[in-house]
Amino acid sequence: MDPVIQRALDGFVAAVRETFTTDLRAVVLFGSAAEDRLRTTSDVNLIVVLNAFDPAKAAAFAELQAPEWTAARLRAMWLRGDEIVEAAAAFAVKFLDVRRRHTVLHGDDPFATLDVPRAAAVAQLKQTLLGLVLNLRHQLIARGRFEDSLALAVADASGPLRASAAELLELEGAPAATPKEAL
Repeated sequence: MDPVIQRALDGFVAAVRETFTTDLRAVVLFGSAAEDRLRTTSDVNLIVVLNAFDPAKAAAFAELQAPEWTAARLRAMWLRGDEIVEAAAAFAVKFLDVRRRHTVLHGDDPFATLDVPRAAAVAQLKQTLLGLVLNLRHQLIARGRFEDSLALAVADASGPLRASAAELLELEGAPAATPKEAL
């Protein structure tokens, strides 16, 4: 992994551990960063799983925000452990991707045995793909004469499209090794 990103992750995990102490269950890296396949447009996605969400601790953590976390494009989802099953049903495609591509940076693995309902995965997959189509149409109409803007729109859509393709293959019983290979 890029040393700048690794330092940002190390600092983030240390600050989360220091701030949330016994409320912290796990810090999980997921997506392309977990595979060490970041592209220049990639965010470094994290899930912080807490036993309890304490607003005072969250405010204290916010004061520790480091510029290198922003520079490394760290993006954290803050989730209580008792919300995992509900979140997985509501955001099935994302959590199936998390289950496939994650690395635990601290704590236990809250996603090792995660079961995402098939019906939820199919519904979310349809919703995600429709959302991508609608957004790309908007981008074409709004920025069609600016080729660079269109290239960025396509790049932004590529991650969700790869994740959706991987999910579709998994639902059909023929999972791809990586989302990139699913396309």
